[in-house]
Amino acid sequence: MKRIIPLIAALLLGVFSVHAKDKSQGPQLPALKIGYVSFEYVLRLLPELKAAQSELDSLEKQLNKHLNAKLEDYQKKREAFKKGSKNADESVRKQQALELQRLERSIEQFHLELSEKLNSKEVDLTNPIYSKVQDAITQVAKECGYTCVLNANLGRVPILLYMDEEHNISDRVLRKLGVDLDKAGSEKK
Repeated sequence: MKRIIPLIAALLLGVFSVHAKDKSQGPQLPALKIGYVSFEYVLRLLPELKAAQSELDSLEKQLNKHLNAKLEDYQKKREAFKKGSKNADESVRKQQALELQRLERSIEQFHLELSEKLNSKEVDLTNPIYSKVQDAITQVAKECGYTCVLNANLGRVPILLYMDEEHNISDRVLRKLGVDLDKAGSEKK
């Protein structure tokens, strides 16, 4: 038994050293080709996003108009309550105060619904655009042989700390989306 353990250990050591040597001389991995795109730049030049933003702005104005009408109605009733509560009896004042509280809650609820409607509409309008851009990025990446494509920045914080302009595929993606860069004004990335 004492002789078998060193024999097994030597055998395992030999297998591991041969395996490690084979790995070091093993098959080469394909070259990694990484590109990047400025998603913000692409979106900024897309006419579809400008149209979606215009539609959102229009909806927001319309909803704010309704909200302002409710606020004006509330202000009028509040002023009337202030003026009339001095001469009204206690039960009338309580009734009017309850009515004002209901109006306040109604306005708060309407404001929440307004925000939800705007958010929902924004998602409905922009998701197809984002999907279209993502599809174009995928197509360009495949056509140009990129292994990986990164977003150049996320808000004000860059994702890539160094970017060789040669691997920027933003303009290619815009062309794939049918955007005429000369007409778009070719803004700085």
